[in-house]
Amino acid sequence: MLLTLTALTLSGCLTKADPDDDGRRAPTVDERTDATDDTGDAPPDDTAGDSGTSDSGTSDSTPTDTAPTDTAPPEDSDEPTPTHSAPAIGAIVITEIMAHPSVTSDADGEWLEVTNTSDERLTLEDCVLWQQPSFTCELLDLEGTPVLLEPGDILTLCANTDAATNGGVPCDGSYVSPERNSDCGLGNGGDAIAIECEDRFIDAVEYGETQLIEGSSLGVDPSAVDASDNDNALKWCPQISPMRDGDFGTPGAENDSCY
Repeated sequence: MLLTLTALTLSGCLTKADPDDDGRRAPTVDERTDATDDTGDAPPDDTAGDSGTSDSGTSDSTPTDTAPTDTAPPEDSDEPTPTHSAPAIGAIVITEIMAHPSVTSDADGEWLEVTNTSDERLTLEDCVLWQQPSFTCELLDLEGTPVLLEPGDILTLCANTDAATNGGVPCDGSYVSPERNSDCGLGNGGDAIAIECEDRFIDAVEYGETQLIEGSSLGVDPSAVDASDNDNALKWCPQISPMRDGDFGTPGAENDSCY
């Protein structure tokens, strides 16, 4: 969804066409043909007239060992069942932005907050932070792997995850340039950002310079944590809760009210 804060009006969500869902290959089933038993009474021609014993005195009627027929069901595939899903449009919502910190540099102190509004465990494996003009940053957890969000999770993604140098912000992950040659900075003069997953905008926000207060994050009212409601510029406001090192914001927690 696209939020235009500069003029206090919002444009619609910049969604892209959903790709077709990946298909699931049906498992291969082995066909079996059960042999029918010979129920005829006559013995085979090559044994007709035998005395029933071999030259060694061993009875020819001793049955020959045969391998038992495998009737056990096929084993389950070793491939694990997926435990998370890619987010649908609106399932991940941008709820807070720190674009202009005051206690540290922008490169160290910028961050944004995202909220999982769905009832599913979601992965950002195929998602990026999209910035105008189409510059994208990877979204990673603290171990450098794709971000996972439990239902209702409020996660803080930072330019710098070190709380000793980022203004005391507790981070759940980071957004980084794929080339590692840019800080993926948020513009102090206004910017447009989005969570883009597999060529779809899940949620998008545009803010203007006049809406920013140095040292305070910009957050959406708790009543508007929704991909449609957060399009209303009047439901966004500077946050007033103090953070550890002196700036103001609510990273990873419910936002301050705008009313």
